[in-house]
Amino acid sequence: MRYRNLIVVALIVVSVSTAHAVILDSAPLGNPTGNQLTCRVVNVGANPATVVARLLNANGSNIATSTFPACNGTIPLPPHGTCTTSLSGSIFARCNVTSTSSKIRATLAVESGGVASVIVPVTK
Repeated sequence: MRYRNLIVVALIVVSVSTAHAVILDSAPLGNPTGNQLTCRVVNVGANPATVVARLLNANGSNIATSTFPACNGTIPLPPHGTCTTSLSGSIFARCNVTSTSSKIRATLAVESGGVASVIVPVTK
């Protein structure tokens, strides 16, 4: 009986921790000119948040994960902090962000020399 109760408690804990993950996705953008696709993330909340920002191809496969520790889940993104995930070349991708906070906002942009020519929101 104790083992059964322990299993039930473990399943509840796993369900609750998974339920708090916030997943945001953008519409895909094409980058035929070979400029840079950049997923920009900001924490608009008052508390640090764990964030993993990735660029996914048309098949949903990860083609770029941020090298910024606060954007790849290594350390929390501080309040009002920002981070990016970028990839250059002729690609077609969408921005995917998973976070522990609902106070995360993001955009996906086609950029050249730091200037964005197309920007789309990353939403639930």
